[in-house]
Amino acid sequence: MKLTLLGCGHGTATPDFASTSMLLEAGNKNYLIDAADGAAHRLIKKGLDSAQLAAVMITHTHLDHTAGLPEVIRLGMKNRKSYPEIDSTYLLADIACADIIRSWIALNCYKGTENIRFASVDEGYADDVLKMRSVRTGHLMPVSDKSFSLIVEAENKKIFFSGDLRADFSDFAVAEADGSDLAVVELTHYPIAKAIPFLEKIKVGKLVFNHRGGFYQQEEGIAATLEACAKLPYPVILGTDGMEIEI
Repeated sequence: MKLTLLGCGHGTATPDFASTSMLLEAGNKNYLIDAADGAAHRLIKKGLDSAQLAAVMITHTHLDHTAGLPEVIRLGMKNRKSYPEIDSTYLLADIACADIIRSWIALNCYKGTENIRFASVDEGYADDVLKMRSVRTGHLMPVSDKSFSLIVEAENKKIFFSGDLRADFSDFAVAEADGSDLAVVELTHYPIAKAIPFLEKIKVGKLVFNHRGGFYQQEEGIAATLEACAKLPYPVILGTDGMEIEI
């Protein structure tokens, strides 16, 4: 099983960091976690067609996680005939977005939008390779409660995706992250010192920081993160665009 950080920057892309999208390859299937602007192009650079995605899982509706979703879906529709055995499922953090996405693709003169398979990430997902369940975070509060961490299990391994979190890190799901072979944790919305008391409570195979904010792309922020995490009893990696992680 392999995870590729297609983009691991935050809400504003920078020259070295695209916004958040991740490709998970498990068994003979492909899964996309979040779909920032340019996600379809980054899949193409890896030799992968959007129609080859078994599922796309969206942690919340902010554009740095969803701006590329209509293009991923459009290309999936366009190339579906090449992969008739795959019927992609698009798991939305807010299912109310389904009609908006259908309308936008239809306005671009594509037919068959009624056949797009949408579901709610809140309800989980399972196929013959992978199972996913979700837990809510407080990232969008008080406006909305529809932001999620994801727990993915495949090939007898467990991956925890934090999604975006509160500024005090209090919505980090310690019990769900504990025991993961890989924990993928955002690094933008909180001071790293706030995270350490929570991260000390978990045991994981390794932790990768993604969704890195501007400060955490700079030397000062990198040094502060590595120093703060030095005593954690597991490897900590600062993710970069294109990084491939074997699980």
